[in-house]
Amino acid sequence: MRAAAAVFAAFFGLYLWNMTPGLPLYRDSGEMTTSAAVLGVSHPTGYPLYILLGRAFQNLPLGNRAYRMDLLSALAGAGVLALLFWAVRRRW
Repeated sequence: MRAAAAVFAAFFGLYLWNMTPGLPLYRDSGEMTTSAAVLGVSHPTGYPLYILLGRAFQNLPLGNRAYRMDLLSALAGAGVLALLFWAVRRRW
């Protein structure tokens, strides 16, 4: 479990290092940020869990709305990598 936490910390730090301070100029980041702000529906499939978590993250007193959504994505990405590391290590 300690190794998975180290993987999480390493990748979260890497994501934070490379994260934009505002709205990135590519893909669907503007649409997702707006959908989370108004609890709207994004393009199909709608990403309901991501939008609801984004809405919760937009209540944090950090930076602007786009930065908070980037922070959510960094946490989710690092969490998935740590979970994958833990599952693979447990299996083999």
